Amino acid sequence: MTSSESPMSAISKKKSLLVFAGAALSLVCGVYLISQISALAAWYAMLTGVACYLLFSTALAANAVARARLGWRERTLRFVGAVCVHTMAAVLLFVLADASRGLGAAVRWDPQGEPSDSSMFPYACSISDLASASNAKGDTAAARLGDCGWGPWAGMSYGYIVVAITRSRGTQKSREVVLRYEPTTSERWAWPKMKWQSDDILSVTVGNNAIEQVSKQRFDLEGLHVRYSLGAAKKPPMTIWDRL
Repeated sequence: MTSSESPMSAISKKKSLLVFAGAALSLVCGVYLISQISALAAWYAMLTGVACYLLFSTALAANAVARARLGWRERTLRFVGAVCVHTMAAVLLFVLADASRGLGAAVRWDPQGEPSDSSMFPYACSISDLASASNAKGDTAAARLGDCGWGPWAGMSYGYIVVAITRSRGTQKSREVVLRYEPTTSERWAWPKMKWQSDDILSVTVGNNAIEQVSKQRFDLEGLHVRYSLGAAKKPPMTIWDRL
């Protein structure tokens, strides 16, 4: 390698590093933001970003090799080596972007106790009906137990109990979760007890030492009131950051 090639090689390496850093920052932030809108769109954005990085970085490597004062064999070896390095960098970008997509899913995760619920990663949750109570208007309060696996971490799972109110007004039906908590156990004594004190007031009772953490609690629902008698939770109410 001549003295005139050394500065050229250093400049090429700096360009490659800048391209990688810019691509990593843009892709991670972009995928995270898009994941808040659509998981499928975030997936496509991730694949498109990685593919564009690989094509652009390969083009830069080809240009640098073409300008180098080397024989065809040395150029070929240098180009192949550069392509291998950029391919590994693209794999790293994919991993970072996928982690960002997972972070977006974790922040957005809001299980509703429905059969369609999935965990943060996402893997299907197992949903079980626990109890229900109805008032004279046809409103129904139902409790369900959800068990969501963490997927990549075998043996780990998150269990939660929801109390949701389903209201029917003619042909219209609505369902809203008013209480969600992580129970200390899946045994019956940790289940909520529900009773309609009137058509507009629902009481929900959960015994002592039954609540690990509350992640959602509503007291009013369009003219309907929920009164709680909950045992002390072991942890403060959950925020979205607690899920991370």
